Order: sequence, then structure tokens, then C-alpha cells
Amino acid sequence: MKGKKGKTGLKKARRRAPKENVQASTSLPPEVEGQLRCYLRVSVTKIVWTISNPPDIVHVRLRWWGELSSGTVYRPFDVKNHKKSTLKSIARFPIRCGPKQFATYLNDILYVYRARRILKYLVALRASRF
Repeated sequence: MKGKKGKTGLKKARRRAPKENVQASTSLPPEVEGQLRCYLRVSVTKIVWTISNPPDIVHVRLRWWGELSSGTVYRPFDVKNHKKSTLKSIARFPIRCGPKQFATYLNDILYVYRARRILKYLVALRASRF
């Protein structure tokens, strides 16, 4: 009978995710009440500028479709102005629906985004004809 080989005793170190340093403005989907199912972590880690004179202070605002508040404000790492950067880059949003409903919500956001782009294109096209 062959003996079982034991584990070597080496444990893999678990990397801990960085803590959230931005207050989430809403739960997802917005204005939906329900049991807390899980969390969605959103991070905006850095901004890389392609222009020569970027602004001194940069904020990134994230507003979800259906959100009534002013959104979640991030202050990511600014590559060109790294001395002026105060890093606020990670938020954790509670999700209060099941995975299928949340996937439907995200697909609806994409549909609304595409519809807005098409409408802007049609308005621009119509305006250029006159």
C-alpha cells in the first residue's frame, strides 16, 4: 500500500485587497430595497494624461443610472501631478438584488448609453443638413 504524501507546510499568502477610501453614494441598483447580497468594488486608480497641460486637481464622478444623489467622487492618482494627488480611489457598493437582476440592470445601462449616442448622432446629422 502506498503512503500518502503530506503537504509541504507552505501556505500561500493571501493578498488582501486595499481598503475602501471613498464613501459609496448608493446601493445597486439605486432606489431598490432588499436583502444585501454582495458588494461591488469599483476602483479608479490613476489618470494618464495625453494633453500637455493637465488641470491641477482632478476628480472623477461616478453616477449610476437611476441614482438620485450627486454620485461617488474619486480622486485617483495623477501621473503628471503626483505630488498634488490625494488618493481616494476605491469604493464598495452594496448590491441588493440577485445576479440575474443585476446583469439585467447593467445591460439596461448599456442600452441607454447606446441609445443616447445614437440620438446625439442623429441630432448632429439632422443639424448639419440644414
